[in-house]
Amino acid sequence: MKPLPSLHPAEKAWFFADAARAALPGPLRAALPLPVRGTEGLLWSVWLGPSELDADTGVLRLGAPRYVASFRADFGGLEELALVSPGALGLATDAEPWLGELTDAPTREAARARYYGLLAETVPSFAAGPRSLTAPIKRAAGALRDLFPEVAEPPLLPLYRRAAARFFTWLDFASTA
Repeated sequence: MKPLPSLHPAEKAWFFADAARAALPGPLRAALPLPVRGTEGLLWSVWLGPSELDADTGVLRLGAPRYVASFRADFGGLEELALVSPGALGLATDAEPWLGELTDAPTREAARARYYGLLAETVPSFAAGPRSLTAPIKRAAGALRDLFPEVAEPPLLPLYRRAAARFFTWLDFASTA
């Protein structure tokens, strides 16, 4: 088996996207990074969308992503920072401005370290193809598949699954192979 590709860490892509939001209009929040295939190879894709914290209740309202930041997974360079339409995300163009609420943001954010660790274990195999599956990668894929709903923001779950459909299909395959 050939060696797995060395990839730029997902958490750095999130950090860079989070820093880029300062240059964009409105209060935005960076979503979870996900691996997606681009024309030049694998990308880390991070959405930036509106959010609003209710100081009294601690509930975080989340809106549909407005921007997508894409970073090369092989060396971390910014590939694109683009405006994204609701239709490109599979949403109605006249969709409500708020997709939903997040009542347990601190709990979900606390699980991100494990999420990033599992991405580091699995995504190189995803990039390399099905012949790169080993028993440890299969176990990590199953753990990531099970962890994702606990880390991801519920209002964004269908959007994540649609945008990174190939990765989630691979996770399902790898964890049951």
